[in-house]
Amino acid sequence: MRKPSRRRGVHELRAGDVLVARLDVRSSPGIAIAEAADATWRLDRGRGKRVRVLSGDGAAEVTTFMREGMGRRGSMELDGRRYELAANGWWKPRWVWTSDATELAELTTRHTFKDERGRVALTAAGQASPHAALLALLGTLLALLSAREAGG
Repeated sequence: MRKPSRRRGVHELRAGDVLVARLDVRSSPGIAIAEAADATWRLDRGRGKRVRVLSGDGAAEVTTFMREGMGRRGSMELDGRRYELAANGWWKPRWVWTSDATELAELTTRHTFKDERGRVALTAAGQASPHAALLALLGTLLALLSAREAGG
């Protein structure tokens, strides 16, 4: 993950030089736009601990992620499966998506005075998930929100 411009709110997820997905956190107040090759979602942060995942046009709700524990963990259900995200560590948190105790993805972020960078790594089970892109983008948004709420 990288943020090509300090002024714009767009974060890019890349595999080498190939753009895989984008997350625009400044599209409008409280809403982020997540784009991948196969889908686009609106991530509505609203009030409280909920992050609603809507279709790209905002017409249908896909799921709701419920944040817990100072925003450093939470869960959602998709297609009858429960997905959980939790951050481990405070200085350099490691965010991990799991489902049925199986690790799917790991995210790390690094904030500097110059920019925000991070890494998203999918396990074999995560790569096989039909929701891999959404997990990567929603996890990135939640890691960024947690860091900003903590003053990072």
